[in-house]
Amino acid sequence: MGGAFAMLVRIVSIGDYRAIIVIFENLMVVSSIN
Repeated sequence: MGGAFAMLVRIVSIGDYRAIIVIFENLMVVSSIN
């Protein structure tokens, strides 16, 4: 989970908000599965 958060922070600093939304949705799916 820490690695995913670090990747999210890196993308936020780049400013690719479309990728942020995709990753966030993927994290929500993973959270609901676990």
